[in-house]
Amino acid sequence: MSKEEIVKHLEQKMQDLLNPAKIPKYESRKARNALNKTTSFYFDRELIKDESAIEIIILSSDEKVLRTERAVDYEMFVKK
Repeated sequence: MSKEEIVKHLEQKMQDLLNPAKIPKYESRKARNALNKTTSFYFDRELIKDESAIEIIILSSDEKVLRTERAVDYEMFVKK
């Protein structure tokens, strides 16, 4: 791993610790091909300032997971 990749990885880990709430950051669209088969496509999107989190992870002071809370529609946002 290069120095830049390590820094980027550590920055992402810090961001995850500081903001442990998951908000769907993609938009799902479905399309049919010539054989009438449906395929899902995921497009990146901007976060909306007042949208709701779908998962909140509560951490202890030593950064261990104490509890995970999920929204009722959490499964809608999980990529498969």
